[in-house]
Amino acid sequence: MPKLTLDISELPDLDGRMVAVAKTIVKEASDDFLKTVYDKSPHRSNKMRAFHAEFHDNGLEARHFSSADYVDFVEEGTGIYGPKNSPILPSKKQVLTGWTYEGKTVFARSVKGQKGQHMVKKSMEDVATRLPQHFTVALNKNGG
Repeated sequence: MPKLTLDISELPDLDGRMVAVAKTIVKEASDDFLKTVYDKSPHRSNKMRAFHAEFHDNGLEARHFSSADYVDFVEEGTGIYGPKNSPILPSKKQVLTGWTYEGKTVFARSVKGQKGQHMVKKSMEDVATRLPQHFTVALNKNGG
């Protein structure tokens, strides 16, 4: 899952404010990511949209998680569209089942899978373009 870390070891201290500015940037960017990934995530299940952040390293790192255990499959894709690049086949039986269409059970020897939606990657890219704005906000909030 996505992680945002600011390394401030090479930056000037700015009268002791750099740590506060860096923490504010991490918080602002994290909040921006949570809102962006919520908007980009599939809407059928709100569970997919339920990302949360954990802050580490005294607030200089934010790690983001989803309560949905299948978020990696939706992000990267499955079957021929996923990392294995092969159709989904039954592991124990001769056919896959579990779907209905027009009231009838559907059986399949294999399925292609689903294309990755890349909502996490796209959200991180969007937030990265807004980091200069988060820096400005952080400076202003910390006596900039």
